[in-house]
Amino acid sequence: MKHLKVWIFLLAGFLVLNAGRSFADPKLGDEAQFKKALAGVQTALSQNDAEKVAAWCTFPKFSWELPGLGDDLSREAFSKNFQKIFTPEIRQKLATGKFQQLQSSGDFTLEWNKKNDNYILIFEKQSDGSYKFGGLAVGPADTQG
Repeated sequence: MKHLKVWIFLLAGFLVLNAGRSFADPKLGDEAQFKKALAGVQTALSQNDAEKVAAWCTFPKFSWELPGLGDDLSREAFSKNFQKIFTPEIRQKLATGKFQQLQSSGDFTLEWNKKNDNYILIFEKQSDGSYKFGGLAVGPADTQG
């Protein structure tokens, strides 16, 4: 069921984010727009500022698939659980991870396995060509590959 949630999350992002690209800054390509968003999140995290991080997130469609949080986290729940969400491991992944662009949607993701779970941090491409942090998807790790 968790694996299905991951695919639904990615498909929904694909459909929403590819609805229109006419307002994208023509001076910045996808990678530059993504790096701008990632740097914004990194800076806000280094300041431990929940409101500044929230400004870079996809509310009301921000998802954090960990026990007790779930899909479509409200901005209030995000602020209340800021330290729980941004653990040292997640902060490290955001600071040093090698994000890859999905050709199908233009989103940038960072994927890793831990124990029996697969984790995906996602920056979703917005209709104006900018990027916002969409959250964390969790599913079963592919142990057959």
